[in-house]
Amino acid sequence: MQMSAMRPHRGESGFTLIELLVTLIILGLTASLVGPAVFSWLDSREAAARRNTLENSLSMLPLETLRSGKAVTLEQPGELGMENTQGIRIEEPIIVLANGYCKSGRVSLTLQQRVYYYQINAPFCEVELIENN
Repeated sequence: MQMSAMRPHRGESGFTLIELLVTLIILGLTASLVGPAVFSWLDSREAAARRNTLENSLSMLPLETLRSGKAVTLEQPGELGMENTQGIRIEEPIIVLANGYCKSGRVSLTLQQRVYYYQINAPFCEVELIENN
């Protein structure tokens, strides 16, 4: 008996063109559903990071004035010492005395068509989110 008769005949190993096309279609559909959600999530994380940076910068004002021994009046966003002040407006000036006492003020931050309003409360520059539209 010949050797070839004893073994079952196997075809070429690999994937058919149909299998590859179906896989690519499934991957494309999955990417089209997941892609926008990922970009939306990334935008929301970036906005949260910008809000946190602003809140931290405002909260540090009393410590900075105590260290320098000089009173500070903030009327322009550039005076906050942040790298990116785009979308920040100081609605009411923030006054911090040399002893670290903070008088109230108000700041707004515009991100992606949303406006966040922050109230800076005396005496410790406590930052409070009062509105977000």
